Amino acid sequence: MKTVTMSRKAMMQIAMIASLVLGCEGAANRPAPVELVATVAQELNVFDLADTECGVIGFVELRNVVKQPDITADARFLDIIVKTYRVSYRRTDGGTLVPAPITQNLSLLVPTGGEATSIGSFQAFEPAALSLAPFAALRPQNGGIDPETGRRTIGMDLILEFFGETLSGEDVYARADVGLTFCIGCGGCR
Repeated sequence: MKTVTMSRKAMMQIAMIASLVLGCEGAANRPAPVELVATVAQELNVFDLADTECGVIGFVELRNVVKQPDITADARFLDIIVKTYRVSYRRTDGGTLVPAPITQNLSLLVPTGGEATSIGSFQAFEPAALSLAPFAALRPQNGGIDPETGRRTIGMDLILEFFGETLSGEDVYARADVGLTFCIGCGGCR
């Protein structure tokens, strides 16, 4: 049987590496001392699929709010980097068919306690989604009526979720919902 011995220096190096690894893992498991808040200034409530000049659904702003104002941490480490956003959909009219969710990368710094940060334009649907189910059923050549609800409109919430982390490594998340009614030839977007 062979005995393995380790120098004191080697043991110290292993202990230091272990504490660094455990310290990093601990940051991701702790609740963040800040909160990411998403708000939407909605421009449209009705989305007419026949209107080629529909415009912008709305504008999203993200804010980084300190949970405990008396916190002693260096504020620079409380800034948030938003890395991705996801858009998923929920019917509000009793139907069940929805477009596939989309996830997009984003690289946006939201400073601690500062002004709201606009994410600018963002993709709410895959390019072909508005010509597929459930929206395709509203087209005149397909009957003009949603088969699940028997209506000429589709009510749906867009669920916007933002994922990021503080510069010190804590995960943060925000969510905002946008309600829309979809139709074809119903007087334009408004």
